[in-house]
Amino acid sequence: MAINGTSLPSKFYHLSASSNGDVWLLDHNDYQDYAHSDRHYRLYYRPQGGTWQRFEEFALLTAALPNGNVALAHSHFGGRTDVKLFNAKTGKSEELEGEEDRQIFDIAASRNGHIWAVDKNTWTTFRWNGKDWKGGPSGASLLAVTKDDRPWVVRRQAIGDLMGGLFEWSGTKWIDHNTLATDIDISNSDAVWACRSILGKMIASRYYQGKWVDVAEVPHGINVTAMSDNEAIIKKLDLSWVAVSI
Repeated sequence: MAINGTSLPSKFYHLSASSNGDVWLLDHNDYQDYAHSDRHYRLYYRPQGGTWQRFEEFALLTAALPNGNVALAHSHFGGRTDVKLFNAKTGKSEELEGEEDRQIFDIAASRNGHIWAVDKNTWTTFRWNGKDWKGGPSGASLLAVTKDDRPWVVRRQAIGDLMGGLFEWSGTKWIDHNTLATDIDISNSDAVWACRSILGKMIASRYYQGKWVDVAEVPHGINVTAMSDNEAIIKKLDLSWVAVSI
């Protein structure tokens, strides 16, 4: 079924939302297979208050930025991964140089527009400074970033694991939140949304002003997109999703 109108489709491969309400989506039904790299999925964009737009662009991951921009991850022969900056108005992308020897495992964008990535070879975080990638703290698998560029990460023990420990960077060291999660995302006001494993159940939870609140049980929840401070989209293993709010 084609993606149209303003609502989300019943399933998707990847989703991210920007600080001004723009949404970027990779369609699980529309993809390209390559002989020597991963499957890539077609890119769609829904501006705040608008309808879905379809692009001749395929990617593995998205990280939404303000003003109709998005960071995209692409893989290539030999495992190399590049990160591109794509603009909805022009329909063109620009490669962010400097990660030629890296395998990008995850990308994220802070709400102030800074792009971050995790290197699969070293599990180190990197931030794009406008000219090159600057190294950040190590020990990450999946990440989200606060407005002042402090990463929160899920630290998996192995690549095939679905969940890992949840840590927050203080500026000098990692703070262990003593919980397991499959994914995290951070809202405009630095509300942290996570899909946590609690007593054998997957729970959509929000951390705000120093306190965790468990919002809803989401069986098989694997990915989180913070749509606002008070609402998140949780994608399940079968690529369907549910909205949770507090």
